[in-house]
Amino acid sequence: MTDWLRDAGYFTANVRTLPAALGFKGTGKTDWNFNYEGEPFDTDNWNELKAGQPFYAQVNFSETHRKFKAPAKVDLPPYYPDHPVARKDWAQYLDAAMDLDRKVGAVLKQLADDGLTDNTVVIFFGDNGQAMVRGKQFCYEEGSHVPMIIRWPRNFPAPKNFKPGTVDNRFVEAMDLAPTTLDIVGVKKPAKMQGQIILGDRTEKSRQYTFGARDRCDETIMRIRTVRDSTYRYIRNFTPETPLLAPNNYKQTQYPVWNLLKQLYAEGKLTPAQEFLCQARMPDEEIYNLEADPHQIHNLARSDKGEDQAALKKRRAVLDEWIIETGDKGREFEPAEVAAARGATMNTPKARQP
Repeated sequence: MTDWLRDAGYFTANVRTLPAALGFKGTGKTDWNFNYEGEPFDTDNWNELKAGQPFYAQVNFSETHRKFKAPAKVDLPPYYPDHPVARKDWAQYLDAAMDLDRKVGAVLKQLADDGLTDNTVVIFFGDNGQAMVRGKQFCYEEGSHVPMIIRWPRNFPAPKNFKPGTVDNRFVEAMDLAPTTLDIVGVKKPAKMQGQIILGDRTEKSRQYTFGARDRCDETIMRIRTVRDSTYRYIRNFTPETPLLAPNNYKQTQYPVWNLLKQLYAEGKLTPAQEFLCQARMPDEEIYNLEADPHQIHNLARSDKGEDQAALKKRRAVLDEWIIETGDKGREFEPAEVAAARGATMNTPKARQP
């Protein structure tokens, strides 16, 4: 995308170095799932932005990844045990979110101090769900629902579908930000780009559904797909024999609740909602009514109610169609040697239909 922006006359930055007075740096994150030849950005220094106008710049933060500390009063979701370890971890997550707010505020103030506020579109968003058990890398709401805030500059007319100070309830996927950003600067959306323009005269039709996918993450081989609409989230586990708490070094070392759940499960100290996370096998299908069950505790896939079965069949068909339309590559697993090179030690499971 930065190449297209350069062609449109934009100076590009992935900011690491911020003014010293701010007291922190950007991460400069670039761990993409593809190889890039050349220089993807023109600079990593904030101080070069003003002279490089017009510019596209991104500032990446590591929050809300966190260290394990800081007790506090918190409200835990029902699928986590009410235990000091869980409380400390959840409190630190919230503390990290507040520190992120502070840093974002400092960046916005610097933008104002440099006289750039009134000419700069600001988009704030998260690149993954909660770094928690059942969050990041999983297909529940906690793993799929990320923050997004857009601030429009005063010196440019507000685009269609933009009402300052309001919440927009349309479904937006992260991949929509690329075509929307290109459209803002006058670059035509590339023909093969699946994302949708969400602002302005070329705004595309709102989605009825949003989709998500998870394949091998780190050394853990899974294939999970999901579709969500205004009422339901449907999840299909193509590799149900791989449990949610399958061995994973990253989560075992970074998520205190990951190990706590296993311990308390062995001791018989979990509620049914918490025990679900510890099962040796995942359900083939899950569907949740998000209006009645926002924490996604009650799987309706096995319900004998007609309305639940109708909801299940409809979302199942919608997901099937999406898999075909998008040419879902997850239908074939990586070669064993590729997975092994990434540390995957388990046998490649055979994906199956429910």
